[in-house]
Amino acid sequence: MRSALIAFLVVFICNAGLIPEDHPFFQEAAVHEVHIQFDQDDFWDVLEANYASEMYLEAEFWCDDFSLETVGVRFKGGSSYTTNPTLKKSFKIDFDVFVEDQNIEGIYKINLNCNYNDPSFVREAAAYEICRASDIPCPRTSFAALYINDTYWGLYTLVEQFDKHFIEERFGESEDGNLWKGDNHGTLEFAGWNPEDYYGDYELKTNESENDWTELMELTDRLNNTPAAYLTDSLSEVMDVNTALVLLAVDNLTVNLDSYAGRGVNYYLYHMDRDDRFVFGEWDMNESWGCFNSWNYSISELQELPINWTNVSQWEERPLADVLWSVDTWYDVYRGHLLRMMAQEANPDILIPRMEEMRNLIRDWVYLEEYPRSLFSPDQFEEAMDSDIPIGPGRFAPALGIFIENRHEYLVSLLGTWESVDDIILNELMAGNDSTIADENGEYDDWIEIVNTGTDPVDLSSFRLTDDMAFPGKYIFPDTVIQPGGYMLIWADDESEQGSLHAEFKLNGDGEEVYLMQGSVVIDQITFPDLSDDDSWGRWPDLGEGWVIQAYPTPGAPNTGTQPGEGGWEAGSTLSILCPNPVRYGSAEAILNGISGTAVLSLFDLSGRLVLTPFQGELNGQSTVGLETEQLPAGVYVLRLIQGGLVISQLVTIIK
Repeated sequence: MRSALIAFLVVFICNAGLIPEDHPFFQEAAVHEVHIQFDQDDFWDVLEANYASEMYLEAEFWCDDFSLETVGVRFKGGSSYTTNPTLKKSFKIDFDVFVEDQNIEGIYKINLNCNYNDPSFVREAAAYEICRASDIPCPRTSFAALYINDTYWGLYTLVEQFDKHFIEERFGESEDGNLWKGDNHGTLEFAGWNPEDYYGDYELKTNESENDWTELMELTDRLNNTPAAYLTDSLSEVMDVNTALVLLAVDNLTVNLDSYAGRGVNYYLYHMDRDDRFVFGEWDMNESWGCFNSWNYSISELQELPINWTNVSQWEERPLADVLWSVDTWYDVYRGHLLRMMAQEANPDILIPRMEEMRNLIRDWVYLEEYPRSLFSPDQFEEAMDSDIPIGPGRFAPALGIFIENRHEYLVSLLGTWESVDDIILNELMAGNDSTIADENGEYDDWIEIVNTGTDPVDLSSFRLTDDMAFPGKYIFPDTVIQPGGYMLIWADDESEQGSLHAEFKLNGDGEEVYLMQGSVVIDQITFPDLSDDDSWGRWPDLGEGWVIQAYPTPGAPNTGTQPGEGGWEAGSTLSILCPNPVRYGSAEAILNGISGTAVLSLFDLSGRLVLTPFQGELNGQSTVGLETEQLPAGVYVLRLIQGGLVISQLVTIIK
């Protein structure tokens, strides 16, 4: 019964960790052919007439293997519509506006963005990839070749819609909180307690009929009116500080000024039911890397934009940035986000080749564009990485490759560099340990598991764990080393006096975030859902990208997602260990069972260090092995039996 439950949870719960289900529109490196068919001869005039009211016009839609007889289509965008002299406008396509609950594998609405002001055609897609790597909620993208009434309309960026369905996928199907978009001037300044004073600067995107703006007003009140001494506690109660810091860091690194820091626009705030806090999301990044410039900066000034830049115009305030940056620990984390992106996905040696890969994918479709359904010529597309391209009177889209390299060089001069750490990851946790595993004191406490996935030992003395960005250093790892392939448990029991592997915080069984940091740099983070006692939240497959609820946890051992064998957790084989637990000082016996072949039984401490090899040799059927533990300190250890490609582990506690 429980194994069936696991299979259900693998499918149903994996999205609670900000990882959406795979979708055909966003899976493959392909250009999707999108066809829209209007019945009206004057469809263009109707679309133009509907622009201000945002009314949809009926059309037929098909893409790849999907076909819908009736969808809604309208123009979208601000300047990409009003100052765009061509017919290559941006479109929003709503699948269920005329047919209730109509969707394509869970997608109800898509955007086709025309790559306005971007002759490279890849700014938006590449910027969102940086966002996703930074674990901030943002839409997925791909590329689409659009046909309208059988006429080729151009190469578009296909962008997922940030809406209630997006929220359910990222945070769980039970989420039904309020979602706002910062637009037209959502600076998050406090405007009082009358909701109408906020209407022109924000758009409520969910629960519109209730029209409850209390949460947003409380956020702005705390952000603007909390005394400095109480900021960390007060703001952490109402907002996910880390997503706000990532939002600011991504926009600054990419010099995306059509944003919160610039115009007070193009971001989302979602108020989570789970913990009664706001989380921030990114939106509309097509003018990243210096294309949006309302301040007449030179290209070199844009490349050297200060890391604490906000709108410098008179009367412009940006409290989200200024207040968060005023807290030293948060400013350090903000700088850490910049350093991590500079070392990884935003590093020119990684980012520019990735952009060229995208451009190679879309090149043929760009060449097919013809005026008046084209914003840029093929020559401008080819020159966009190395030359500044005109995008209006006195305005240029900076040479993208050169801009990225110069921006990186400037940031390195300010911040230095950080050596990327990819091998240490969060792998499993438990927020309600009722009977799964006891610590060295016999107590059943919350725990967090980290793993060294690399081939070299890693010194953990500069690493930290926290569940609250108000206090990034809640737990500082001791001066210890985790060995290659090593699994280490940290007891989240708020009892640091019990030992160096006990953290000064507990996990919230209703769900929250956990961050693994090296210094001020967040190197891994997870969001876990409401967990029942003795269920864990773990990567599946072991060390993989997805996360699932595990009804059979595997603390200190690989995640298997299967039923436990007798005394341990099986990987779908007859391999098994039967060992008494706990083990008292002295001698004990373990009963091994295996198939024919060489086997190795090893004992590791929770840092992954090999402390004993009780057995190495032929194992065919059952064998009894002695464990000599009198020289080992009390604590929790992992017994691991390997035979061929099969692995099974059992946790044992050695007591005096």
